[in-house]
Amino acid sequence: MRSLVDPKPPLTILYDARCAFCRWVVARLRHWDRKRSLRIRPYQDTREQPMLADLLRGRALGQSLHVVDAAGRVAAGGDAILAIAALLPGGRGVTRLVHGVPLSRAALGLAYRVVAWMRPALSRLGFDGRRIRERSPALDGVPPGRPPG
Repeated sequence: MRSLVDPKPPLTILYDARCAFCRWVVARLRHWDRKRSLRIRPYQDTREQPMLADLLRGRALGQSLHVVDAAGRVAAGGDAILAIAALLPGGRGVTRLVHGVPLSRAALGLAYRVVAWMRPALSRLGFDGRRIRERSPALDGVPPGRPPG
């Protein structure tokens, strides 16, 4: 899977809504997303969005975090983290640095797999979040506070 060095916003983040730690992570991402470049969706809801479901067909959504950018490119795991970071304040420089050093990208992938494996324990330690209530996918692209149409 290719990495998204320069993701095209908005970036749709697909997470496991049944995982308390995953909910905690996306709540923090929502807080850091000052430009509202992220669309956060439980992967369990992808069937309700046919275009998204088509892009993700055959992928193990429950195994890792996935992202889809506006160009329809998909990344997962550590590469998804880099794509998200590129759109958060101060993240573009860090993302470029990690992409420039192949060993650091491998280390990020390993760290991601370790944290993913520890999700149940992290949830029990208090990293627990409520489900994010996002605007309707039909409103994507409509600036916050503006009615569609």
